[in-house]
Amino acid sequence: MVSGSLVILAGSVFANLGAYLFHLLMGRYLGPINYGILESLISIAYFLGIANSSLNLILVKFISQETSKEKISLFVRKISQKVGLWGLVALGLFLAAFPLLKNLVMVSSFSLFFGLGIFSYLSLFLVIFSAVLQGLMKFRRLSFYNIFSSWSKLFMALIFILLGLKVGGAIAAFVVATLLSVFLGYVLIKKNVCLNISGEISLRNSFVNIWPYTRAVFFSNLTLVSFFTVDIILARYFLSPIQAGYYASLAILGKIIFFASNPISQVMFPLVSEKQAKKENFHKILWQSFLIVLAISGIILVIYFIVPGLMISLLFGKNYLEASGFLGIFAIFITLYSLCSLLINFFLSISKTRIIIFMFPFVFLQIVLICFWHSSIGQIIRVDIITLSLLFITLLVYYLKNVCPSKTKT
Repeated sequence: MVSGSLVILAGSVFANLGAYLFHLLMGRYLGPINYGILESLISIAYFLGIANSSLNLILVKFISQETSKEKISLFVRKISQKVGLWGLVALGLFLAAFPLLKNLVMVSSFSLFFGLGIFSYLSLFLVIFSAVLQGLMKFRRLSFYNIFSSWSKLFMALIFILLGLKVGGAIAAFVVATLLSVFLGYVLIKKNVCLNISGEISLRNSFVNIWPYTRAVFFSNLTLVSFFTVDIILARYFLSPIQAGYYASLAILGKIIFFASNPISQVMFPLVSEKQAKKENFHKILWQSFLIVLAISGIILVIYFIVPGLMISLLFGKNYLEASGFLGIFAIFITLYSLCSLLINFFLSISKTRIIIFMFPFVFLQIVLICFWHSSIGQIIRVDIITLSLLFITLLVYYLKNVCPSKTKT
């Protein structure tokens, strides 16, 4: 747990540094209004990436429990074929929805949506290679892979932005960098997985209850993504363009908390899954992970409350200082989100898929409350905090009643 977390954490620090430099530089070069447009498009990409997150967990769970390299290779090849086909169908549907989406996020450029769709399609294969490395617990290679993916986007974006492409340059950088990462991912998994292997494998027989589990993972990721993207989209819809840009900057700074603590969840998932398969006690790993996530989140939260103006001006510039008064309470929202995400991933790692039933009402609650209370940035953040607090309490109650050691034994 400690060694794997340290490797993933170190890799994640450098990868997230690249990701945050991307956002910070885009914020400075594009300004609040254009940056608000870019963040709205990225929020849509998060929704398109729900399938990616679901695919990642499915692959990690199967690979971490499978000992046969041949079966892993056949499984990954089969999944890649299915993903390639259905990804094209999803891309077509996304582009067909352009007339509706352009009104929702107030962006009328079809080329931006087309680039976003191509990036999301290529990301499916990037996720497959990343999941293979995580499931095999090749944490060093996984960290290197994440760092390359992140920094290549940054460098490509800088080149395109300096050429005067603005928002289009950032989207183009996503496409080119992801394509390069897909090639690298194939090279990194070749030592352990042979995609040219002959033979057939049944996905249903390879993974017990794969389709019910797939649905559970998909809908759990749908709700998790909704919690930190719906507010950005609705902020752009209800607030003025410059206020929406301020909100986007808060979202990026707040997500430092999540991305700093998320490596703990990445390491926890295969370890808990493996221990459950061996019928060993996995509760200690959960609470170790919980305390580490809480500690990381708490440190950043305190900094945001003490020097919000300094953090805003250093990272985004003086043009965004008006948002500094909301940084501390936004950090509370993301701290709650990080803890909820950890618990949900824990439930999925032990196949407690019924938890998704309790998640959807909170997504609808967030949307409804924001539709009623959206006159300021502060109102939207308070809705986020209320919604995630209720979800967090629900998840803890579910654990105590259905998963805690006494319940597990019975």
